[in-house]
Amino acid sequence: MSRTLTAKDLFGMMHSMYPGVEDGRDDHDAFEHPLSAVGVVLLSAALLENIDPSFLGALTHYSREFISAITLNMQNNKLWVEGRYDTSDWLSSTGTISPEAESEAQRSPCFGAATLAI
Repeated sequence: MSRTLTAKDLFGMMHSMYPGVEDGRDDHDAFEHPLSAVGVVLLSAALLENIDPSFLGALTHYSREFISAITLNMQNNKLWVEGRYDTSDWLSSTGTISPEAESEAQRSPCFGAATLAI
């Protein structure tokens, strides 16, 4: 039986990959850390092969402004070109993220979208 991937699943993946982001918070607020939210959007775009802002907003339930900030940043950094997200440097055809890419992700310009969206 196949199952549909949800934003909650992707948040769980982000938390597994980068537990320190949410675990290291010194507040007790109910909202996600911006880097976790950016990661959910980027994983959604990569794994579902869809960079349409309306689709990403509907899937993740993040604001149009937040999705727009990420979209603009990804386009400006030429990471989303001609309607697609080129993930060939870090995501295998089986959906596995390379270990090198995980460490590089923290330095990636795509995470600059978090500061744009706040």
